[in-house]
Amino acid sequence: MCTSTASVPKLDLGALGESCACSYLTGCLGWQVIDRNVRTRYGELDIVALRHDGAYVFVEVRARSSHRFGSPLETVTQQKLARLVQQMDRYFAAHHVCQEDRQVALDVVGLTFAGDVLQSLEHVSVLS
Repeated sequence: MCTSTASVPKLDLGALGESCACSYLTGCLGWQVIDRNVRTRYGELDIVALRHDGAYVFVEVRARSSHRFGSPLETVTQQKLARLVQQMDRYFAAHHVCQEDRQVALDVVGLTFAGDVLQSLEHVSVLS
């Protein structure tokens, strides 16, 4: 469930968004979440998941409290995507996974909340 009884401070909105995204990925899509909040030299990977076909999916989560400044997905810039690709490479190196042996995808999940209640969830694949 993606709600709580208290108001959500800004920093906690990100954590709530990641929890909701994990619930969506595992419950609705049947993916396996294998890592969360992985720090690399280039930043942080929000979610690393495995699809049914064994593909690694790196998921960037964007949570917002309104659409006043656009959709959460619109906040992902080309610069951010380039850093995510660098982070993905670092992840594979650190975990001794041969990238050539696996399918890899980069997805973005955007969530909008009204207080602590999930209003919308958008999921797009950026790189597959």
